[in-house]
Amino acid sequence: MKLLTVYEAAEHLGLSHQRVRQLIEQGRIPAQKVGRDWVILERDLEEAELTDLRKRRASTPPEGTMLVREAAATLGVSRQRVYQFLDDGRLE
Repeated sequence: MKLLTVYEAAEHLGLSHQRVRQLIEQGRIPAQKVGRDWVILERDLEEAELTDLRKRRASTPPEGTMLVREAAATLGVSRQRVYQFLDDGRLE
Protein backbone atom coordinates (compact mmCIF):
# COMPACT_ATOMS: atom_id res chain seq x y z
CA MET A 1 0.00 0.00 0.00
CA LYS A 2 1.73 3.14 -1.25
CA LEU A 3 0.66 6.58 -0.06
CA LEU A 4 1.00 9.55 -2.37
CA THR A 5 1.13 13.22 -1.52
CA VAL A 6 -0.98 15.72 -3.44
CA TYR A 7 2.16 16.68 -5.36
CA GLU A 8 2.93 13.08 -6.31
CA ALA A 9 -0.68 12.48 -7.36
CA ALA A 10 -0.54 15.65 -9.46
CA GLU A 11 2.61 14.43 -11.20
CA HIS A 12 1.04 11.02 -11.76
CA LEU A 13 -2.08 12.57 -13.31
CA GLY A 14 -0.32 15.36 -15.17
CA LEU A 15 -2.29 18.00 -13.27
CA SER A 16 -1.42 20.84 -10.94
CA HIS A 17 -1.48 20.17 -7.22
CA GLN A 18 -4.21 22.81 -6.91
CA ARG A 19 -6.41 20.83 -9.33
CA VAL A 20 -5.79 17.63 -7.37
CA ARG A 21 -6.90 19.42 -4.17
CA GLN A 22 -10.06 20.59 -5.98
CA LEU A 23 -10.79 17.02 -7.06
CA ILE A 24 -10.31 15.84 -3.46
CA GLU A 25 -12.72 18.51 -2.22
CA GLN A 26 -15.23 17.47 -4.92
CA GLY A 27 -14.94 13.86 -3.76
CA ARG A 28 -13.58 12.65 -7.11
CA ILE A 29 -10.30 11.54 -5.53
CA PRO A 30 -10.54 9.73 -2.18
CA ALA A 31 -7.98 11.06 0.28
CA GLN A 32 -7.30 11.30 3.99
CA LYS A 33 -6.11 14.34 5.89
CA VAL A 34 -2.94 13.71 7.91
CA GLY A 35 -2.16 16.80 9.92
CA ARG A 36 -2.47 19.61 7.39
CA ASP A 37 -1.63 17.46 4.37
CA TRP A 38 -3.68 15.10 2.22
CA VAL A 39 -2.53 11.57 1.41
CA ILE A 40 -3.94 9.38 -1.32
CA LEU A 41 -3.65 5.63 -1.66
CA GLU A 42 -2.08 4.87 -5.04
CA ARG A 43 -4.73 2.17 -5.56
CA ASP A 44 -7.52 4.70 -4.94
CA LEU A 45 -5.98 7.10 -7.43
CA GLU A 46 -5.87 4.38 -10.08
CA GLU A 47 -9.49 3.42 -9.40
CA ALA A 48 -10.84 6.99 -9.32
CA GLU A 49 -13.20 7.94 -12.15
CA LEU A 50 -10.97 10.48 -13.85
CA THR A 51 -11.22 9.39 -17.47
CA ASP A 52 -12.00 12.93 -18.62
CA LEU A 53 -8.75 14.15 -17.02
CA ARG A 54 -6.61 11.29 -18.31
CA LYS A 55 -7.47 12.19 -21.89
CA ARG A 56 -5.81 15.56 -21.35
CA ARG A 57 -2.75 13.91 -19.83
CA ALA A 58 -2.20 11.83 -22.97
CA SER A 59 -1.79 14.93 -25.10
CA THR A 60 1.63 16.33 -25.84
CA PRO A 61 2.69 19.32 -23.74
CA PRO A 62 3.08 22.61 -25.63
CA GLU A 63 6.49 23.26 -27.16
CA GLY A 64 8.85 25.11 -24.86
CA THR A 65 7.35 23.61 -21.70
CA MET A 66 8.88 21.11 -19.33
CA LEU A 67 7.39 18.45 -17.08
CA VAL A 68 7.80 19.00 -13.37
CA ARG A 69 9.98 15.92 -13.05
CA GLU A 70 12.23 17.24 -15.85
CA ALA A 71 12.46 20.66 -14.16
CA ALA A 72 13.32 19.00 -10.85
CA ALA A 73 16.10 16.97 -12.46
CA THR A 74 17.43 20.02 -14.32
CA LEU A 75 17.42 22.18 -11.20
CA GLY A 76 18.63 19.41 -8.91
CA VAL A 77 15.66 19.82 -6.53
CA SER A 78 12.62 17.75 -5.58
CA ARG A 79 9.37 17.91 -7.55
CA GLN A 80 7.70 19.40 -4.48
CA ARG A 81 10.29 22.19 -4.49
CA VAL A 82 9.50 22.90 -8.18
CA TYR A 83 5.81 23.22 -7.24
CA GLN A 84 6.78 25.64 -4.47
CA PHE A 85 8.76 27.69 -7.00
CA LEU A 86 5.69 27.74 -9.25
CA ASP A 87 3.45 28.79 -6.37
CA ASP A 88 5.63 31.69 -5.29
CA GLY A 89 6.26 32.89 -8.85
CA ARG A 90 9.93 31.95 -9.17
CA LEU A 91 9.04 29.67 -12.12
CA GLU A 92 6.39 29.95 -14.81
